[in-house]
Amino acid sequence: MTSVVQFPLMFLSGIFFPIALMPSFLQPVAALLPLTYLADALRQVMAGGVPFAPLWADGLILGAWLIASFLISARYFRWES
Repeated sequence: MTSVVQFPLMFLSGIFFPIALMPSFLQPVAALLPLTYLADALRQVMAGGVPFAPLWADGLILGAWLIASFLISARYFRWES
């Protein structure tokens, strides 16, 4: 089940090829994915690569995804079936 989500995220996040080379209709989709910003932040810190967004924006967007995911999971997750 995880691979169904994981592989599209990896291919659309700019890990394997730059987002600028994607078709124009996929570029806005890539800008919504959290893995895009994680990969961009790691690329900036580790390799000094060309940034997709400033490092502070990467952190801010990843923090927003963290908070939103936590709130959704806290609302809908139940131990009982």
